[in-house]
Parts: sequence; C-alpha cells; structure tokens
Amino acid sequence: VGHLAGGIAHEFNNMLTGITGNAELILAEGRDKPWAEQAQSVIEAAQRAVDLTSKLLAFARKGKFRVTCFDLHDLIRELNSLVVLTFPRNITVIQDLKAQPAVIRGDRNQIYQALMNLALNARAAMPDGGRLSFATTVQFLGEDAYRAHRLPKPGTYFCLAVSDTGTGIDAKLLPHIFEPFFTTKPQGQSAGLGLSMVYGTVQNHGGNIAVETEAGRGSSFRILLPLLSAVPDEPARPAEDTGPRTGTVLVIEPEQLVTLFLVKLLHSHGYRVLSFR
Repeated sequence: VGHLAGGIAHEFNNMLTGITGNAELILAEGRDKPWAEQAQSVIEAAQRAVDLTSKLLAFARKGKFRVTCFDLHDLIRELNSLVVLTFPRNITVIQDLKAQPAVIRGDRNQIYQALMNLALNARAAMPDGGRLSFATTVQFLGEDAYRAHRLPKPGTYFCLAVSDTGTGIDAKLLPHIFEPFFTTKPQGQSAGLGLSMVYGTVQNHGGNIAVETEAGRGSSFRILLPLLSAVPDEPARPAEDTGPRTGTVLVIEPEQLVTLFLVKLLHSHGYRVLSFR
C-alpha cells in the first residue's frame, strides 16, 4: 500500500506543479485582471491537493523533507495557541514541557501537521469536553530498550505524550488505527489519512509512536524522536544575485504541464530555453 500511495502521490505532484505554476503565472500578469479571482481559486484548490499528496507521501515514507533543526517546545506552544483559540471552550489544554533540551532535526511542517492530527482526534473523542495535554520528557534508550520501542538505534530521545480524557479506543480496534482510511466514525463523516500520516511522519524522522488507551478512559499517544543537544549554527547565506540573467537552460521533464510552466517562467527571467520530454 505504501509503494502504491507513493507512486500515486508523485504522479499527482507532477500534475499539480504544472497546474499551480501556470495559474501563478496567469495571476502574476495582474491581480486586477478579470481572471485573477479564478486563477487564485485554481491555486487554492491545487494547494489542498498538494496537502493530500504530502500526507500520502508521509504515509509511504517517501516525502521530501524540508530539513531544519528546531525546538519542539516552540512548535508545541505555537500549536496550543491555535488549539486554545479554535477548540470548544469546554476542552482544557495543559502543557507539561519538561524535556531539556527539546531540539530535533527534521521537517517542522510535517511534525506540526502530525501533532495537529492528534489534537483533532482528541477533540473528536471529547464531544462533551475534557482535558487535552502535551507532556514532554527526555529518555535515554540503551541496547535493550531501543529494540523494545522498535527504534532504529539506541540514543537520547525526545518523548512526547499527547493525551485526552475522551472516549478511548476499543481494544479490538487498536491493531487497525494506523491503517489508511480506517475509521470508527459514522458513514458520511470524514475518514482519511490522519493517524497513518502521523505514523509515517514519525517513522520518517527515525522515531516511533504507540498508544495507551481504554474504552471510556481516554487515550495517550506517545511519540519518541531522536534528540539533538543544541541547535547548530546556520551557515551564512550567500548574497542574492540581482544582476541580469543570461544563458541557455535545458529543461527535461516528462509532464507537459510542468514543461510549459518552466519554459514560461525561465523565459520571463530572460533565459533562452530548450525543452525535451
């Protein structure tokens, strides 16, 4: 299923690049033009499809990382600020952030989306309100412990527990919760890649996720991620080249829409373009 999802997602990404790129070129001709609103609508619709393909790639463990070093506590605080503003007032958000340090290396956006998915699941499990908590610690896992947690290597790990006081998960459903499109929601309600995307993202980052739950007594999703001791200094960025652009660029791309977009974009910057499919 992972190979299939990855293949489909890559094909979608190629087509969406062409759609989004050409719509942005049209929009660049003038936001006051009659077609500007329609072009913006195309871009927004394509972006929603891009988000879905990102989830498919995360599940397939083939996503393209935007790798940085970042503080997970900052990310959790940012997420919780949004949760407090948008979740029902009968849900109390608790932070117990004890991990020191809290720096990991990975794709910040993917981790943010994964934690947001866990928060949204918790909200759905607490229709009458309750507590949603984010608790962090640091744990060193040696030779025996890392295997027990199904991790790729021993070391120091950032431990995050996302817990709720909701309806919990029936024991017979637990083996299936990380499967794509598995849901316990009534027919007609949203069912998608939520927990399978979370699982794929955590695995992609060299970690693991497990759940402790009981029907009627809430759930606690426990995530382990490899920890860095500090944020490395970022290399200095080279000065942007603002001089004239000249030369010939060869574009080799099998997707016609992408080729059309790249040729137009490069032409607009003054390059001579040769294209092949």
